[in-house]
Amino acid sequence: MGTVVQLKPFFICSGCGIAKDVSNFAPRKDLLRGHGKRCHSCVNRRLAGAKEKNDAARNELISADATKVCRVCRENKKIIDFTRDQLRADGTANLCKKCAAASMLNWRRKNPDKALEKDRRGHLRRQYGLTQEAMSHMRRAQNNKCAICSSLLMDNKGRQIGIVIDHDHKSGAIRGLLCSRCNTGLGSFKEDVRALRNAIAYLCRHKGEK
Repeated sequence: MGTVVQLKPFFICSGCGIAKDVSNFAPRKDLLRGHGKRCHSCVNRRLAGAKEKNDAARNELISADATKVCRVCRENKKIIDFTRDQLRADGTANLCKKCAAASMLNWRRKNPDKALEKDRRGHLRRQYGLTQEAMSHMRRAQNNKCAICSSLLMDNKGRQIGIVIDHDHKSGAIRGLLCSRCNTGLGSFKEDVRALRNAIAYLCRHKGEK
């Protein structure tokens, strides 16, 4: 008996008019079909254009020495005193930098776990260009084990145990996930393959000696 293939539903993008499978559309609980009307590519192109236009608007306001009233402290301040928000028409947030910082600090105090997750995601994106989902996929591909010594990278409660993203320091290419001990070991040997082979040969010669 043949294998039954489960086909993904297709939607027609309202932007490009092309029929694409559901993975190309963002989830939307407020819509009947449960997904957005535009595919990811169309949304990204639209956002890129809007961000460029909004950035230009902000720069014009800064050049004109324009001011804006902060939504929190209600003070009238210069545009330069507000954080950037590329999704707003004036390219500027409604909170001044001082109030935005205070608001973020208050949020972090009330939500330490979410703040830690936010920091982790930000570090992955800035340092390696990775999403949390991509890292989780890498971990599953390695059976949740270090690529060198096979020690577990997460405990039975789903907490990370010193996971290190190993990468080539010259090209920046990501090689895999290691435990902190193995990563330190590679660093101690300066990633010198010849030195590592010599270390293995040395251990083999003296195996069994006390």
